[in-house]
Amino acid sequence: MNTRGLATSAALALSLLLILSCAGRAGAQSSGVGRVFRGWVGEYAVRMTLRRGAGGELSGSYSYEGRGGELSLKGTVGADGSFTLDEYDGAKQTGNFKGQWHERDYEPEARIEGDWTKPGGGGGQSFSLSEELAGGGRVTSKRIKEENKQRGYSIDAEYPQVEGAEGFNRLVESFVTKEVGDFKRNPGGAPRRGEPANDLHVNYSMRLATDEFQSVEFTTSHFEQGMIHPQYWLSVINYDRKSGRQLELADLFRPGSSYLQKISSAAVARLRKMNEEDGGMYLNDAEWDKGASPELKNYQNWTLTARGLAVTFEPYQVGPFAAGAPAVLIPYAELKGVIRPGGPLASLSK
Repeated sequence: MNTRGLATSAALALSLLLILSCAGRAGAQSSGVGRVFRGWVGEYAVRMTLRRGAGGELSGSYSYEGRGGELSLKGTVGADGSFTLDEYDGAKQTGNFKGQWHERDYEPEARIEGDWTKPGGGGGQSFSLSEELAGGGRVTSKRIKEENKQRGYSIDAEYPQVEGAEGFNRLVESFVTKEVGDFKRNPGGAPRRGEPANDLHVNYSMRLATDEFQSVEFTTSHFEQGMIHPQYWLSVINYDRKSGRQLELADLFRPGSSYLQKISSAAVARLRKMNEEDGGMYLNDAEWDKGASPELKNYQNWTLTARGLAVTFEPYQVGPFAAGAPAVLIPYAELKGVIRPGGPLASLSK
């Protein structure tokens, strides 16, 4: 588990306790299989299921906390990723989503973002959601929410629970409970009038949930009185259900093999592709080049997915703070020569 402190801005969000059967990503775009997205519309946390047809048709539904039922969605997405979705409550249109669908084969998950408005315009709220890659597992979200005005802090922590994966569930719950407990023991000074309170926010990206493995990445954000912006740190839990333990990166590969060189080479190629496609600022400085070199310390934030090994780089690791924390996906086929026979990746890489 990696828990190095970092700095960036983050938003508080509500969360849902929903059980979902999450579809795999492979072939979903062309077949119209439902794909699950988690994120926010304004301050409301939502889970949205979308089906994307071969001709660009979009359909699906979503719900948010406090609402008793689902709202239906219908729209289209263009070849450039721009999309519109009309929202309906029964036969009545209640809103419209307009935004961009971001999806590249060298990133772990798809993202959708843009603005929601009322049918006649107005009431606009931004939205941002990322695809949840559970890989067929049934996932619920649990939440710890607390506010203490006397001590001037608030907590909003969300974490996954996977049906039938008791060992993983205990590990995840213990991790989040510790994050919350550490914060409550020292949340920071009391805020002055008109200034934001100290807060802790924990969010997650579920990358895999199968009978064999559970893999999740956490982002923990901590804002304290006097900070210019929050600090945050990344943590990953990669759990092998059969052995009942967390996996280390070395567990995936042949002992003595050049797996770090292969991972580094593949990651660098994808970061440079990001530069070409969207004007990224990665690896354009000698120090940032070191952040993607084949050293174990550079590849602590890794997770398993159905399609490949996902690696997330920390802010400042391979680019300036404004470049964020890029995540790349390395297909298992590119690592085939170094994968440990009979190891954790043997079934995933078939």
